[in-house]
Amino acid sequence: MPGLGGTEGILARFSYSSFEFQVVYAEIPESQPFAPRLFVERRGRSTDNVKYGFEIRTERRWTESTVLNERYTVKVSPFQDDIWLRRLFIPTFIDYLANQPPTDFSFELAYGSLLCSIEADDPDEGRLAALWDVSTAVARRIQEESRE
Repeated sequence: MPGLGGTEGILARFSYSSFEFQVVYAEIPESQPFAPRLFVERRGRSTDNVKYGFEIRTERRWTESTVLNERYTVKVSPFQDDIWLRRLFIPTFIDYLANQPPTDFSFELAYGSLLCSIEADDPDEGRLAALWDVSTAVARRIQEESRE
């Protein structure tokens, strides 16, 4: 489906283990040199109940915003460029993330792939539309900063 800042995206149901999510997936290859791994997860979100021993090296926490930190846990690659992150998380984007997305919204950007999600087994059309809209806003912001 077009609409994610000019990028095509896919709206889908994603499940693994005992977890169910509604997701929007899009590729933003221009972000890869700037953000190897960026995880913006809803505080209190549980996504893993088993460890396999092959996990990627633990990320470090990053945020300079108390507003963002109240709602999300932000983790990045150990070698992430903090200057790019500061430019990505401009005050208007932080305000948007703090106030506009559904309460169960999270997103991941890893190696040019964006995955936005809500934790809903059977959302109505309005919740899916809200997920699409916030995913579009996140994709556009990442694209804008990656192209600068």
